[in-house]
Amino acid sequence: MSQPRPAPDDRETQRLARLHGLDVLDTAAEPFFDALAAAACAIAGTPVALVTLVDARHQWAKARAGDVELTQVPREHAFCTHTIEGDTVLEVPDATADARFQANPLVTGGPAIRYYAGAPIVMPDGLRMGAVCVIDRQPRRLRPDQLAALACLADVAAEGLEQRGRVLGRARAADELEQRVRASEAFLERTGRIAGVGGWQLDLESNALLWSNQTCRIHDLPDGHQPSLEEAIGYYAPDGREAIAQAGATAIAEERAWDLELAMVTAHGRSIWVRANGTCEQQDGRRILIGALQDVTERRQATQALAPSERKYRKLFDNSLGL
Repeated sequence: MSQPRPAPDDRETQRLARLHGLDVLDTAAEPFFDALAAAACAIAGTPVALVTLVDARHQWAKARAGDVELTQVPREHAFCTHTIEGDTVLEVPDATADARFQANPLVTGGPAIRYYAGAPIVMPDGLRMGAVCVIDRQPRRLRPDQLAALACLADVAAEGLEQRGRVLGRARAADELEQRVRASEAFLERTGRIAGVGGWQLDLESNALLWSNQTCRIHDLPDGHQPSLEEAIGYYAPDGREAIAQAGATAIAEERAWDLELAMVTAHGRSIWVRANGTCEQQDGRRILIGALQDVTERRQATQALAPSERKYRKLFDNSLGL
């Protein structure tokens, strides 16, 4: 069973929502639509052609060809308002002899329109956005093949608007995704800085190593520094280099994670201790090593400082048991 046709007011609400959803009103000139206007002029042999869009209050020209400035006119004066009420080309051979347009300011004053022919721009859902129209200051008529060609240009304009909307939609989606990624990166950067934990990633195919800013700071290096694998390993003490190399090899061979505390000398020559952990993962079909790095120097020093006290009190405790 076919669906009931929407009431006129509902149809206009849908049409305006569709038009504004295209995000095309009041936008700069675009070669695609300019070419359609020029083609309409050539086909009809008229001095003026427009690609128009009709919103709630105005008719706005997305493209124009010729010597008439009709960028925007009130909707009640726009010929294209009548065009979008039908599905076929509207031809007005002599506007001064047509009751609908005799008193129209565009007829009685500039630009003194006498002839008009407009083909509605009908979107795939049947909603009409505007028209491809031609204008002359002299009464005339177009041949049937010229009117058919005008209708074809309107079909092309509809397809152009549809494709333009899709491209903008994809661009907006990509922009939203990029904003979400940036927000996530900023969040991770803040939490990493607060917790003192840096991240790193090594592509096993290219040996490309990526450090987070916090990892750079742990090494006393500027944000954004991306070292080679050899440079990164070189910051560890000699026995640490051996340990981290062995841990990485085991992770690759057996998919086993590691968690080590290793001595390191930073780019400024500071001796520190770090907690280094990592694992091997698949990412977009590529194998990577990924992990975290944390400066644990203060914790280690505190633990070492407590060791003599712990031994002292354990000795007292043991002696008290003997007594």
